[in-house]
Amino acid sequence: MELGMTIPLQKFIKASAPPYGIEDNVLFCWEVHVVEALESQRLFIVNAQNRFTVVLGNMAPGEWQNLTAVVSSGIETALRDIGAGDRAVSNYFNQAGPALWTKTHGRSPVAGLNHMVKHYLWRPLSLVTEKQFQREQSRWLNRMPFKYFDYRCTEELMREALQAFV
Repeated sequence: MELGMTIPLQKFIKASAPPYGIEDNVLFCWEVHVVEALESQRLFIVNAQNRFTVVLGNMAPGEWQNLTAVVSSGIETALRDIGAGDRAVSNYFNQAGPALWTKTHGRSPVAGLNHMVKHYLWRPLSLVTEKQFQREQSRWLNRMPFKYFDYRCTEELMREALQAFV
């Protein structure tokens, strides 16, 4: 699985530039970005194929240094939240391979990330302080219909993609 690190995230965590990715199947590629909203940082994780979005908040300082595990866990939580079973999630992660940081995956996936962030900033929801996975924020973004996908929502597209892993 490739995690495309945006330049703002790279600067925020003071990381060196990651290498280019090599994954052919963009279903296994995610763009990862940091956004400041309502005086706290949110981590946006957006699938490069279908814009399925995971919003994380309440990041402890040490978690920014262990971002690979945090992102992987966030993706897994979000997939389970939309009803993906243990088998589908396990098969997805097995086929995706280990999580590796790369540069972002091109103009279209980054445009999709920016589109989701724009919608989020248009209506920022309050941070749920007890949890890292921001269920309400993620669901709100993933249940919006998009013209780009013939007015289908990203949650529906991700559910369909996960059917291949059942």
